[in-house]
Amino acid sequence: MRKTKLNRIKDTLQRLLTIKGNPSDVASGYALGIFLATTPFIGFKVFIALFLSAAFRWNKIASVVGVYHVNPLTAPPFYALAFLVGKAILGTEGQFVFPQGAGMASLIHLFTGAGHLFLTLLIGGAILGIPLTLIAFLSAKRLLLNRQRV
Repeated sequence: MRKTKLNRIKDTLQRLLTIKGNPSDVASGYALGIFLATTPFIGFKVFIALFLSAAFRWNKIASVVGVYHVNPLTAPPFYALAFLVGKAILGTEGQFVFPQGAGMASLIHLFTGAGHLFLTLLIGGAILGIPLTLIAFLSAKRLLLNRQRV
């Protein structure tokens, strides 16, 4: 049975609320993961999240939960929007053309062979990611503080 979008949101919230720790640290880790999810560092986001959350002493589990908000189902529409935003900001004329044969080698070439594409996705993702990160932090902290009061 396929999960509905609402069920996925509930599952994510439940996962987040079961994480033990200081609400600020959990919310900060989650927000970091959300921001990293918006970047084009495909395949490295979890490692970056673990490294940065350890460096800042934020919750590592929450950061990984945040990273997985952009996943194989949500990535195509998100990165298309990030590309359009980045393209508008940078004023580039390039087009996004998905390579034939969607293997790992094609994906690596897509990001390394076209630096302007990576930069466009990075800028567009950051512009979309900053408000999402703020919303994620405030929402997660409120939920976690409410959980403590109960």
